[in-house]
Amino acid sequence: MSLGGYSPPADSIPSVFFIPLAAIANKIESQIN
Repeated sequence: MSLGGYSPPADSIPSVFFIPLAAIANKIESQIN
């Protein structure tokens, strides 16, 4: 996963931030498909 070409170590990403981000990504994909 890269954010604007910057990919931080997975350990530095709080799960509190990553989990809702993944949920939003799933909603966007379901709308596109």
